[in-house]
Amino acid sequence: MPDPLPGSWQRAAIREIARNKGLYGSGASALPFEPDLPRYVRITDITHDGRLDPTTRASITHHNAADHLLAPGDLLFARSGATVGKTYLYRKADGICAHAGYVIRFPIESALAEPRYVFHWTQSPAFARWVLGTLRQGAQPNINATEYAGHRLNLPPLPEQRRIAEILDTVDEAIRKTEEIIAKLKRVKQGLLHDLLTRGIDDNGELRDPDRHPEQFKDSPLGRIPKGWVVETLGDLLDGIDGGWSPACIEQPPPTGQWGVLKVSAVSAGVFRASESKTLPANLTPRPELEVQRGDVVLTRANGVAALVGVTAQAGEIPPRLMLSDKLLRLTPGSRMSRDFLATLMASWIARGQIARLMSGSSGQKNISQAQIRSFLLPLPSTSEQAACVERLRSIAGRRSGDEASLAKLRLLKQGLMEDLLTGRVRVTALLEEAAE
Repeated sequence: MPDPLPGSWQRAAIREIARNKGLYGSGASALPFEPDLPRYVRITDITHDGRLDPTTRASITHHNAADHLLAPGDLLFARSGATVGKTYLYRKADGICAHAGYVIRFPIESALAEPRYVFHWTQSPAFARWVLGTLRQGAQPNINATEYAGHRLNLPPLPEQRRIAEILDTVDEAIRKTEEIIAKLKRVKQGLLHDLLTRGIDDNGELRDPDRHPEQFKDSPLGRIPKGWVVETLGDLLDGIDGGWSPACIEQPPPTGQWGVLKVSAVSAGVFRASESKTLPANLTPRPELEVQRGDVVLTRANGVAALVGVTAQAGEIPPRLMLSDKLLRLTPGSRMSRDFLATLMASWIARGQIARLMSGSSGQKNISQAQIRSFLLPLPSTSEQAACVERLRSIAGRRSGDEASLAKLRLLKQGLMEDLLTGRVRVTALLEEAAE
């Protein structure tokens, strides 16, 4: 049984607040995106948070779009496949749009319901639970127009709907801006990484300028590099490479205090994830010499990605003890290279390009040998300049980490607000009075 609603609220079906019972879109094929043509909104264009993906834009001819053009207040529902249950509320800022056949359109009647409120309802945990209980499983999970039209939502009076929508819109905008900042920091870091590994930092803490001071640079097998740098093989810079062990394990992460084995997926795009591991069965003896320690540089043999390990635990908690698998290698640098700088180089385009060239095997499973890894050519600044480069990158990473923590909090805040405001558990009128005070 649904929770009781405040006295002024009601429950209404989508069909009761829409101007039709659900319209399917065009069946025309998508065209490459053209600014002069309507944008074609397909199920794959709707993101998990109800926006249009800017990377998947396609167009439709004016003729094929004519009966399917979107207008303010139109709420779209994805009806099949992995995207079933996703929704999108049309915004004028998205330009002229028409929807495709696997998307169902409900024009929300603004005199009966605030379209933004209805959209936020479709982003709520309550709606997600309804989708899971309604969709028909099979080769292509789906929910049809009749089922969407019959979905019942909590409906407060219109003024309260608008206030709830305003609050959730404000949180959404904060989330969007934080995501943009994180994306910008990611781009800044990539550009900075390129500059640091080709120009370095001079004694004044500034990036060297090859255009103004070409005399400070020289040719090398890796291109132009600062004069004080050398190019060496990775084998000459390492004290050792350790391989791992892959016994038959239990396919779940080990409990705290127990032994486990890392999966290849534990290392991806320069990021280490201790949660990507398996539990060592009790009848097998662990091998402590293979335990991954904080500060280890781990490289995958299967896809050639490296990361600096950061094993952490809560205060008083004994973390799982994780061993290298046979598809993971631990790179131990010698005295001329720091672990942080080695991890930076191994995750950069300098190493990735050599990995792509040297890897061999089938397209599904390419590998790289220890001998090939040792042959990598890497630039080597002084240890002090290595430290300066790492610190410069760390400052960007710290800002990004702080923004990612803020983003996580905003998403939790939105979830909590939806649970409270969309159920009437907390009345928005009371919140506004409290804010005014």
